Amino acid sequence: ARAADAAQAAEAALTAERATAGSLAAEPRLAELLGVADALTVAELDGNAESLAQLLDEALESTERRLFALRTEAADDARILAALGDGGLLPPGPDVLATVEYLGEHGIPALPGWRYLAQAVDPADHAAVLAARPELVDGVVITDQHSHARAREVLAEAALLPRSAVAVGTAAALLAPTPPPGGPDSGIFLVPPNPAMHDERAADDERQALRARAGERDADIRTLAARVTRDRSLAARLASWRAGCPAGRLGEL
Repeated sequence: ARAADAAQAAEAALTAERATAGSLAAEPRLAELLGVADALTVAELDGNAESLAQLLDEALESTERRLFALRTEAADDARILAALGDGGLLPPGPDVLATVEYLGEHGIPALPGWRYLAQAVDPADHAAVLAARPELVDGVVITDQHSHARAREVLAEAALLPRSAVAVGTAAALLAPTPPPGGPDSGIFLVPPNPAMHDERAADDERQALRARAGERDADIRTLAARVTRDRSLAARLASWRAGCPAGRLGEL
């Protein structure tokens, strides 16, 4: 009787182990990792369990690295998209706006340099003007050159106390001939400015490109995140099965 009970127990254990092994062996991901077209047999699973565990670990590490890189890129693009704003041109800084407003209150026509650049300068010339007169582009342009002296007097008495250096000049100063290319290097260079400060079309193009790229990247992130979840689950199942069924045990049973 005891022998019969032992035989029944062994048969039940074998059936359970084979069922678990069969379920694992049928996973397409394991066949993919081994580079075979058909699902694994239980014997193939038993013989390759350690290799499969290592392949799963390597695949998880690679996928997680790629996922981290994509999420980092997404965060960078989100920051750029936020900087570009929702549409149109971005406003200049508060010190420039305060200066323009104060001049307007005293009858002196002026515009933020960025706005004047956008409205009065050919986009093809923006880069040259920016390189030659960055302080004035980021400052205030007096649109009536005859008001220049009066603007100086008014602002000298205004006590606006800006927290940034606000350059003020005439449109003629902004549009004065730029130095020819290839001249001596001044040692000063300009950080590429936000296109939404001076070129609405370029800013819109950049927004569209960023949003399109974000859509494609989000799909990749979802795919990779799902793969990580599946591979982790599969690795845990494989490790649990191997812990309860060491190599060769199926043959012994």
